Amino acid sequence: MEDRKKAVEKYELMKKEHGLPELKEIEEELEFEIENDAEIVKTIINNIWERVSTVKSYIEGLLNPQRYCCLIETKFMSPKEKEKVFNFYKEIMTAYWKTVHSTFGEIPERIKQINDSYEFYKKVKKFSRDYIQRMIKGWSEEDKEKKEEQMY
Repeated sequence: MEDRKKAVEKYELMKKEHGLPELKEIEEELEFEIENDAEIVKTIINNIWERVSTVKSYIEGLLNPQRYCCLIETKFMSPKEKEKVFNFYKEIMTAYWKTVHSTFGEIPERIKQINDSYEFYKKVKKFSRDYIQRMIKGWSEEDKEKKEEQMY
């Protein structure tokens, strides 16, 4: 409990100095909790990018299908929609490399990356909700098509 308290105090100092989001907001959104004051910045950024990387892998499955389900999912989008997905993928990769670059920077640059990554995560979250809805719709229509084919 004492470690958690120290971590929250340390984060509050960083928040005041660097304009970071509320720790509670980040923890609730990403479903984790800072347990101690060691490597707070690294822990937060890793939790953000764990979520972003999941979305990145969904997109990679669409853009370069290696599994059967991904081959099916490529049919759910038009070429124009796939181009939009690819453009968003480029944004993810740009943000990813900026994050990696910041890990080799000074402490203030790494702290700033919390803001940049968290703001980008919000954009990814919106994209992923839309993308997932598209996949749900595609799979439900795929299922209907198969049932109709079986009727004949």
